[in-house]
Amino acid sequence: MATATDTQSAHLKVVRGTVLVQESRRLDWVAAADGMDLAEGLRIRTDETSQALVTIFEGSQVNLFPGSEVTVTSLRRLRFQPNSVNLALAYVKGRVRIEIGDGSAYRRDFRVLFPEAGASATLLEGSYSIDIAEPNAELKVRDGGRAAVRAQDREVEVRSGQRTQLSRGQPPTIPVAAARELAINGRFQDGMARWTWGSRDVAPKSPPGNVNLAGTELGNAIRLSRSDSNAAHAETYVRQEINQDVSDFRVLRLFMQLRLVNQSLSGGGYLGSEYPLMVRVSYRTERGDTSVVYGFYYQNESDNLTTNGTLLPEGEWVSYGVPENLMSLDPAPVRILALEVTASGHDYESLLKEISLEGE
Repeated sequence: MATATDTQSAHLKVVRGTVLVQESRRLDWVAAADGMDLAEGLRIRTDETSQALVTIFEGSQVNLFPGSEVTVTSLRRLRFQPNSVNLALAYVKGRVRIEIGDGSAYRRDFRVLFPEAGASATLLEGSYSIDIAEPNAELKVRDGGRAAVRAQDREVEVRSGQRTQLSRGQPPTIPVAAARELAINGRFQDGMARWTWGSRDVAPKSPPGNVNLAGTELGNAIRLSRSDSNAAHAETYVRQEINQDVSDFRVLRLFMQLRLVNQSLSGGGYLGSEYPLMVRVSYRTERGDTSVVYGFYYQNESDNLTTNGTLLPEGEWVSYGVPENLMSLDPAPVRILALEVTASGHDYESLLKEISLEGE
């Protein structure tokens, strides 16, 4: 009587695109019908353009973002204790968010299995995100949750605002802060690794700009400079392709440490688009690709436009964090495509010591 259970059901909502399901003991995948019932053993898969929402009978929800796959392994209610339920999912790939309701109506044993890593996690009420951080799976506790993660005879407790990684044959890693850095080598400790650079839009018969690694009192920095321009335009840049899904992020912050050394063209130039230093974040939304820019200058003697510009002191190192949460942009980013730092105008010189794009 203490262990007898009855199987229950869950419902699948096709949020967008074509979602595929595979029944237990079958090899073929078929298109899922919106609102269909799910049984134990059913596998659910989204492609790169689809998304699905699974609602379990007791109210918990599992959101499958594009490129994800899970298997429903347990949907059980104790026969003689109907408010006690046993739930389990097997994580296969992609980004998955799990929302577990409060414990006022049900006592839950909610487990996530990681067959590839030989691990499991028991989740309490709260919000969780699971993703691939190559080559490992990563479990992040978002809001008010707590997870007991087990592998290789070791258990770690992951609390709200923390994450752990799971890999085959290894115990779970010690929990660390959930925030993730998207920019690689953003402090240039490895020189120019992971960055591309160059000049573009150079006016005819005028010199291009220069990009070089400079040693400063603070350590390595990138110098973007140009001289002898004869008041002709050019743009010098460093760029990193990010290509990271951020659809499940709640916060995305941009931070930089910079120094403006020389600026011959006032403000943001004649059109408010030429700064001695400017940062551009290119991203994809549900409506298409776009970007947001932040420019910096130290003088505007000609009273030029300063669209999206911020006035900083000349010749001083400045630590600057963009005040807005980039996930609050409308429409919100679903994928960060690239991060680019440019210097443009006529004569210019700027130093970039650090750039960070951190999300959670």
